[in-house]
Amino acid sequence: MKLLAIDTSSAALSIAACADGNIAERLETAPRQHAEKILQFIDAVLADLSIELTDLDAIAYGYGPGSFTSLRIGLGVVQGLALGAGLRVIPISSLLTVAQAATPADQKHSLVCMDARMGEVYTAACERNAAGLMQLASTEKVCPPAEVSIPTNDDWIALGNGFSEYQDQFADIHRVISDCWPLATAMLALVKPQLEAGNTLDPAEVLPQYVRNKVAKTIKERQ
Repeated sequence: MKLLAIDTSSAALSIAACADGNIAERLETAPRQHAEKILQFIDAVLADLSIELTDLDAIAYGYGPGSFTSLRIGLGVVQGLALGAGLRVIPISSLLTVAQAATPADQKHSLVCMDARMGEVYTAACERNAAGLMQLASTEKVCPPAEVSIPTNDDWIALGNGFSEYQDQFADIHRVISDCWPLATAMLALVKPQLEAGNTLDPAEVLPQYVRNKVAKTIKERQ
């Protein structure tokens, strides 16, 4: 199985590829530099594995939620590469990818909150399935920190920079890993069962998940 995974939803630009059990990765926290670095990172991971774009079985991408500009850069690249190489694509929640990357192996539940600016966070609850992979346990949403749905049980961990950005409003939460990002290496693990099940899309169906409807509507009206 040969896959390329791309996430541009946050300040971290994360690119990874796998081929025959080997994984190559490029990761850099590079706000406002995604457009400059994304293609060179893709070329680098493919070169590390000695494969070409046309060797891939599919391209996975983080559909958001996240930075609108960064998402549009990443999704545009994904669509262009997939159309040019005749590849199918697989969308993965960026919040779910954070959960997959950062939830400790002995932990079943996590709550992800990533800073959405404008006094809000992107959030979703996640849980580990029977195969050991994280899955969404709630709908992704954007909201003020005070409106985040905090789990009532003790068997969960808080993940994401939303908890550190608004720590005064999350003062009662003590099990927090705030320095975590949607890593493309974690996305690879999530993508494999989707590919095996045939859950892929045509590149023309590539869409972002903005969640923040008011701003997303404005963007659509300008297109």
